[in-house]
This record gives sequence, structure tokens and C-alpha cells, in this order.
Amino acid sequence: MTTMMMHLIQTMPDSVLTKGVDYNEEKLVAFLYDVQQGYMKEVQYHNDYHGADVAQMVYIMLTEGQLIASFELDKIDVLSLMMSAACHDFAHDGFNNAYHVNANT
Repeated sequence: MTTMMMHLIQTMPDSVLTKGVDYNEEKLVAFLYDVQQGYMKEVQYHNDYHGADVAQMVYIMLTEGQLIASFELDKIDVLSLMMSAACHDFAHDGFNNAYHVNANT
């Protein structure tokens, strides 16, 4: 997931994220690696592959779906969407909301 996310960020059309945004690539890679490690490998669906899949779909929606231009998204909007896609199921235990309500967790 870390490698794919860096590739998506660095190849965003018109360099939406890599030009004019001051970010520390080493820190970003370390953050994404920590996110990847936070996904539970034993969870069959909500794992790091799912996080990568959702991030890739968000990338396609932003670029091929023209969402950046349509909604006049700025660099922070795009980066926030990409990061939230990658992180959205971080540490998901594989159980649904009903289970957690009943288990009072």
C-alpha cells in the first residue's frame, strides 16, 4: 500500500500534489508504512489490500471522473481524500457495528 500510495500521489495529473506542496517525502513514506502496518493481516476484507483498493478508486474518481476540476478541489482537499481513503479502515478488527454494539465495545 505504501508504494502504491506514493506512486498515486506522485503521478497525480498536472502534478496536483507534487508541485507547490511542501512535504517531507521521508515522513510521508513513514506515515503510510505505519498505516499499512496498522491494518490487521488476519482480517479477510478490511485489510491493507482493501485500503489500497479504495485509495486507487478515489484516485480514479478524482482524475478520470474529473472531480478535481468539477469541485475545484485544492491540493489539501486532494491529499486529504487520498490519505483518508488509505486510512479509512485502519485497525479494523473485522467485526461489524452490530457486533460491537452487542458486545458493548
